[in-house]
Amino acid sequence: MRPVLMTCVVACVGLLPAAVSNGIGSQVQKPLALVVVGGIMLAPVLILIILPVLIDTFSRRRSPDTANEVAELAE
Repeated sequence: MRPVLMTCVVACVGLLPAAVSNGIGSQVQKPLALVVVGGIMLAPVLILIILPVLIDTFSRRRSPDTANEVAELAE
């Protein structure tokens, strides 16, 4: 959990000046920086919460009890 959060925080802090700038050339940098910062803020939620739930939901491995029940139903 720590490496994911540290990577996202450092990337957000690094791109924050480009995302809030109003100077010359910011018309090109600002939209890209906003999209990247938004994606980086969403990444930990996807990686740490949604991805494990999806893996657990769609995993083909089953517990021994569930495997026995499925085998009995198939017969």
